[in-house]
Amino acid sequence: LQLLEQTLSGDCDAVVCCLDAALQYTIPPDELKKRTVSLKAGQAVSMEQVLNALNRCGYERADQVDGTGQYSQRGGILDIFTPDAPNPARVEFWGDEIDTISLFDLETQRRTETVPQITIAPAVEALIDDPGLLAQKIKKLASSLRGKAAPAAKAVLAGQAQKLENGLHIGCADKYISLLYSSTATLFDYMVP
Repeated sequence: LQLLEQTLSGDCDAVVCCLDAALQYTIPPDELKKRTVSLKAGQAVSMEQVLNALNRCGYERADQVDGTGQYSQRGGILDIFTPDAPNPARVEFWGDEIDTISLFDLETQRRTETVPQITIAPAVEALIDDPGLLAQKIKKLASSLRGKAAPAAKAVLAGQAQKLENGLHIGCADKYISLLYSSTATLFDYMVP
């Protein structure tokens, strides 16, 4: 994700990888761009809007941030650890305005430096906006399977569809990228000027 975001923003001119990695389906560039949010000190934005953006980007809520892809909220303080950052950020709100943004040390939880802005890109490639719709697509895929291994595969797919319908998290959502987005994308789609 860090590489995709840097390629999309023009900060990365070349990528060296094996062909399999370059051809692997990933989040489409327009979807990544749409879900990337910049926060600046002095910006008028509510905590609720930022929390909604984090949830739409696949971040997980935690009591205390201790890894990438997590956020923690305590009153008017929001800690975020984006996948592309070496350190988490602490965003302090004053009402519906961002007062300050600071980086902090993960172990001590103390601020290390103040920064003017941060960019929040998605924490995962497979973003599930509508779990019910994905469950329907998985069921349709399962019904199309044929052959000797089909019964076992159908059982696995039915279980994952049921989890989604019950509001549970599935850890393997990236294998459904072709069902999640209207078009598929690879690293090569990020290289087009």
